[in-house]
Amino acid sequence: MRKNKAAGIFAIITVALLLQVGGSVAGDASCRTSEYELMSLLIREHYGSDFTLILIDRDIESWCLREPLGFLMKQWPNLKGETIDSLIANNSGAPYRFAERFSLPVEYRLMSDDEYFKVLRCDANPSGAVTLEAGADVGAAGMEANAANRGAAEHAAVEPDWDNFDKVFPDALGYLTFSRVAFDAGCTQALVIFSNAYRCSGVRTRPQTREIGFFSKADGAWKLVGVSRGIQTME
Repeated sequence: MRKNKAAGIFAIITVALLLQVGGSVAGDASCRTSEYELMSLLIREHYGSDFTLILIDRDIESWCLREPLGFLMKQWPNLKGETIDSLIANNSGAPYRFAERFSLPVEYRLMSDDEYFKVLRCDANPSGAVTLEAGADVGAAGMEANAANRGAAEHAAVEPDWDNFDKVFPDALGYLTFSRVAFDAGCTQALVIFSNAYRCSGVRTRPQTREIGFFSKADGAWKLVGVSRGIQTME
């Protein structure tokens, strides 16, 4: 009798956990329609509209943080731990390619790493390139190729030619990079890691620190709550 009771309790707990996880996944999926809306909102409010061209890395960045993100909850007391967990989980898989769904007041262009390195006159290794359609994931081979390309540029012997970048794109904001946007289960708040790679120091083609944007949703509208600066990453 006691054994059957224990088994029944375990079954109830298991079903509850599955429903909780399922609800979280469903909520995240329903939030995906807001992903480009939030990145566009961040660009407009954080960078302004003094530029006539915005260049955006067409692939999410492969990154690894040097520090835990719990400190963000001190900066933003309303930030949920599950939103931070979602940010880590959503950006730990295969690379993802953005589609042309941004809503910006000026012209924008999704640019590949190869184009970026070519403009900077960096000798990046183009081997192992993988074709990937917008909005799609790619497997381990693509991830390794992407990392190899970026790694080659990061350690290039020649400093990136930012003057040439300015000649080719005289009115550009820079070169923006984004992680995937992460949401809480209720789709009421979101986080995204981003950076502007323009004129990194030394031989770098990516800044060593990133920023994190925090959004909240109230009365059906998203707003940018704030930006946390200086997030350290590991190469």
